[in-house]
Order: sequence, then C-alpha cells, then structure tokens
Amino acid sequence: MTQNLCDVLQTNLEYCFEANRKSTFKKWVFSDKVMCNAAKLAEAGFIFVGNSLEPDSVKCFLCNKSLDCWAEDDDPWTEHIKHSPKCSFAKKNKPEKSLTLSEFIDFRNELIERVVDRALQESLEDVKGQVDDILQMMSALK
Repeated sequence: MTQNLCDVLQTNLEYCFEANRKSTFKKWVFSDKVMCNAAKLAEAGFIFVGNSLEPDSVKCFLCNKSLDCWAEDDDPWTEHIKHSPKCSFAKKNKPEKSLTLSEFIDFRNELIERVVDRALQESLEDVKGQVDDILQMMSALK
C-alpha cells in the first residue's frame, strides 16, 4: 500500500500545476477559440478524464468533482463553483499565476490530506471486510 500511496500522491501532486492539468486535454472536444477550451478548464482546476462514452468528462484535481455535458459557451470557473461550492480551489477563482506561494502550498497540503484520507478509508474498509470474514469462519467452527 505504501508504494501505491506514494504513486497516487505523486500523480495527484503533479496536477497542482496548471501546465500538467492542461497536458491531459489531448482529445478535448472544443476548439481553443471558445470559452470552454482546454486552457480555461485546466486553469479552473480540471483534468481531462474523458473516454469514448463521455468525451467531455473532466474532474477537479483538488475536490475530485467530475463534470461532463459541457457547452462551448460554458465558463469553467462558474461551472466549477456551481457544482462544487465547497471546493477551495474553485472558491479562490484564481489562475495558478495569480496564487501566492502560501495559497499554492495550502492547496497542495489539502490535496495530500484528501489522498491520504481516501487511502486510509479504503484500507479501513478492507480490514473491516477481513474481520467479517474471520468472524464468519470462527462462527462456522462452533
């Protein structure tokens, strides 16, 4: 689990940087000339997670909110805060170049907390399942 957690953390931390988020939009459905373009989506905190069934699916690097069914004239910042009003990144409404170092570090730390918490929750669920299995086996032995 430790190596897997390190890999997940490394990948997620790379998405703190707007350029890395933008690099995920290799197959974005709209041109760069419309409001809902790859650069604006990356600026608003999104990474591309689309596929053949959902070609315009994105998710926030921080709050993990997934969105799809975009229109060319959608404003990524407006949609982000509308669908995820508690997202710290969306609430700031600032591109990376306007963030202070302190704000950037706060986002990075929040991301680390979220990734570690998710991993711990998954591990806890695994342990609970194993305990249930052991209890069932013990009860069968009686």
